[in-house]
Amino acid sequence: MLKYEEIIYVIAGEFSLTLIEDGGESVAEGKPGDIIALHKGATVRYGGTAGMHLFLAITPVNWREIGN
Repeated sequence: MLKYEEIIYVIAGEFSLTLIEDGGESVAEGKPGDIIALHKGATVRYGGTAGMHLFLAITPVNWREIGN
């Protein structure tokens, strides 16, 4: 379960993400130029192709310190 909000920008390759919620799963796929936003509390599984490059941003940056 994510303890922060996350933004993923796909730079190269293909990215896949499985979102697990309410007893079901849904898959999001990204290719170069795509942006995927994840909310705090999401349960996810990450995947992708060899050589994939991503830019990842999380907020709050001090999530470990604040413990939420």
